Amino acid sequence: MDAGLIARFCQAINPSPWTPLPAEIKELQELMRRLEALQQMEQQERNRLETSTGVITELILSHLEGLHQQQKQVKQLIRDHFQRHPHLGKQQELLTSIPGIGELSASVLLAEIGQIENYHRARQLAAYAGLTPSQWTSGTSVQRKPRLSHTGNRRLRKALYMPAIVAMGHNPLLKAFSQT
Repeated sequence: MDAGLIARFCQAINPSPWTPLPAEIKELQELMRRLEALQQMEQQERNRLETSTGVITELILSHLEGLHQQQKQVKQLIRDHFQRHPHLGKQQELLTSIPGIGELSASVLLAEIGQIENYHRARQLAAYAGLTPSQWTSGTSVQRKPRLSHTGNRRLRKALYMPAIVAMGHNPLLKAFSQT
């Protein structure tokens, strides 16, 4: 039944075929996700350090040093990646020219968005990020305020959060918009 439904959908809509990410974007995505994992491990170890004693403290400190070294190594690999792929480096340069977006945020955006050419409208990208409003209604008795859907790419939302906070503090139009 499912296969039949999918076949009828494809006949009616004729969607474009799926294409995998280019190798350089896939590699950037893997590097960024590895860096994220290392940062999460570091935070977990720092939390454990607060309650550890004796020999365990020494082990945690040793592990933290190793995690720090790996993070430095992965960050260097990311920088090298942008140098090996000038078109990605140019896109990163354009993104970092926006106030509030640093190299790390730009790198995450490029890794998680993939090929920007695949999005024909800004709303498509916003939906992919989970930044479109979703309505919640239940008959006529329950009406809630629209909220962000949060069904999209959480890494992309996370990468946009701090630049948005910075922009709200420095851009008068966004500041006024955020206060309404």
